[in-house]
Amino acid sequence: MILHTEREGKGDAVLLLHSGLQTGKTDFVHLASELNQSFFVIRPDLRGHGRSKSNDINNFFEDSADDLAQTLAHLEVHKVHVIGSSLGGLVAMTFAKKFPHLINSLTLSGVKPVKPSNWSLIHQSEVDAQAQLLTNQEAVAYYDHLHQSDWRSFLEMAKDEAWYPFQKMNNIVGIKAPIFIIVGEGMEDEVRGALYYQGLSKHVRIAIVPFASHLVHAQQPELYTKLMQTFLAGSSKRL
Repeated sequence: MILHTEREGKGDAVLLLHSGLQTGKTDFVHLASELNQSFFVIRPDLRGHGRSKSNDINNFFEDSADDLAQTLAHLEVHKVHVIGSSLGGLVAMTFAKKFPHLINSLTLSGVKPVKPSNWSLIHQSEVDAQAQLLTNQEAVAYYDHLHQSDWRSFLEMAKDEAWYPFQKMNNIVGIKAPIFIIVGEGMEDEVRGALYYQGLSKHVRIAIVPFASHLVHAQQPELYTKLMQTFLAGSSKRL
């Protein structure tokens, strides 16, 4: 499917992939406002989010990668710098592996390449938090307004302990482009994951951001943006 997409700026294309239950318009706001001065910034709503209406999320990551390829072809964009956070980071890795010829660089945050030994406890904590979210009428009303599809289906998907695609995340085989992993110091599993990725290839750079946890780009937007501008400038010189 061709995704609903926000587009702004001119230059090399940058694809921003939002975190779960956000949209292209509501996430990466500070980064987009800075990058659009020198890049063509593309911010799609992933399938089932925002105005990319779909209730088919049974094969979410593979289908989302195909959606992105179709959307870029529709926009006549042939190469992109891909930046993804959390759910968007999982989609970004899937996309980069499936369509490596479309990638100029790949930046991930809020992801885990290796299944933690206490994954069952982590997962149950996340399920409990999501159940609590559904009791918050103000939050429910906000998400009902934000999404045209049934956003609750993502909470159902995440109830399955096997939902997280560790098998897609634990290697970077086939990705030749520069890779940047940005993590918050408050997420120990993600910090270990960044170091794991760095050990896989000389093309991987990492940044551990202080006073941040899972959503680094939202918690430290100015620092995250400066890191991205530095990385993109270096990556663009290699093109």
